[in-house]
Amino acid sequence: MTRAGRVVRRPACRLSPARVVLAVLPLAVALCGCVTVKAGLGLRDQVCFSSIPAARAVVGTRAQFAGVRYVSPVDLLDALRHPIERHLVPPDVLQDFGRNGACLVGYRGEITKKAIAQAWRPVGGPIRFVVVVVRQNDHRVVSVIALPKAYLRFTHLF
Repeated sequence: MTRAGRVVRRPACRLSPARVVLAVLPLAVALCGCVTVKAGLGLRDQVCFSSIPAARAVVGTRAQFAGVRYVSPVDLLDALRHPIERHLVPPDVLQDFGRNGACLVGYRGEITKKAIAQAWRPVGGPIRFVVVVVRQNDHRVVSVIALPKAYLRFTHLF
């Protein structure tokens, strides 16, 4: 535009340092949050996340994912014995499922009848929580444990 023969220019849009910080800050926080979660996972936990599809195939699509956890054979039985407070006689497959340990994948909700029929039930009562034990090295489902509540603690919950 011209006004009396002169060109009128709009002032250039200047970004103040405060505006730049406000624009970049949410992106930086989002990236740091993703990196922090990834950095908190060990190598064994990452392998356990790849065993989720094998566990999902056993429990069905209606079950709600509760978490994943890596355990050694001894730790699994100790984790179950402590809250139940009685002597447990686990099935043979759970007593030694390999030197590499296993991945536990927890589920709540509607579990398939086939999974419940195959499950080891160390405690009586209604089944509200199911733990699928998956061998870490080949992602083969070793066993299913049916529980009335989540006796095992899952560190990586979603």
